[in-house]
Amino acid sequence: MQKTVFVVGLEFEDATDFLAAAESSGRRVFTTCETPPEMPAGEITYVPWKKNSSISARTALLTVCNQVSVPDEVIFIFDANRLAALLEDGEVPAYIRTMENFLMSYINMYKEVERVFKKNGRGRIVFVLRPGELFDVSAKESNHETAITTPIAMAQGAFKNFAEGVCGDLKDSGNVGVTLVQDDGSAEAVFAAWLFSFLNEADSSPLRGWIRPGAKSKGLLSGLFKR
Repeated sequence: MQKTVFVVGLEFEDATDFLAAAESSGRRVFTTCETPPEMPAGEITYVPWKKNSSISARTALLTVCNQVSVPDEVIFIFDANRLAALLEDGEVPAYIRTMENFLMSYINMYKEVERVFKKNGRGRIVFVLRPGELFDVSAKESNHETAITTPIAMAQGAFKNFAEGVCGDLKDSGNVGVTLVQDDGSAEAVFAAWLFSFLNEADSSPLRGWIRPGAKSKGLLSGLFKR
C-alpha cells in the first residue's frame, strides 16, 4: 500500500530536492505552503497554511485527511540556514514576530496531528533538524562570521526541545511513533534519499536520541544513538 507523507515547514522555493525524494520513494506527498505554485512539480499536493493561525493548522491537516484518511507520516522540518537566509535583512520587531509565529505554528500543527493520530491509533511523527553552526564560546579562534544569529540559535534550541518533549508526550501511545533525525550538512538530495529509505524499513518502536544519516533502521537498539 502506498504511504502518505505530510511535510510541514519546508516553504522554501529551493526545497524541491526533499519533496522529489519523498515522491521517488513511492509516497504520496503533501506539503505546507504559503501560496500553492501555479505549476507544481510532479504529483505533489501543496496545502496552504497560515503559520499564525491555529484554525489554519486544523484546516491544513483536514485537507490531507479528506484525501487520504490519515497520513502515515508527518515530518516537521527546521532548517536553520534557510531560515537565516530568509530573515537576514529583516528589521528586529518583524524578525521577532516571524520567529514567534514560526515556533507557535509547529505547536499548533503538532496538536492537530497528535489528536488525529491518537484517535486513529497509528501514525509516525518525524522531526528533522538541519542545524546551523552555533557560536563556540570555548574556541581559540572565533567562528562569529559563520555562526547563526542569536534568534535563529534560540529557535533551533526550542525546536530541538520541542521534538524531545513530544517523545515524552507520546511514549505510551502504542502505534503512534516519533523519530528524531539530525542532518549536519549533507546535500539535501542525498539526505532525503537516505531518510525515506530509513523510514521505509523502520518499525514503530521508539529510538532514543537523534539519529543521523547513515544509520540503519533494522536491529537498532534503544540508546545506540546518543545526543
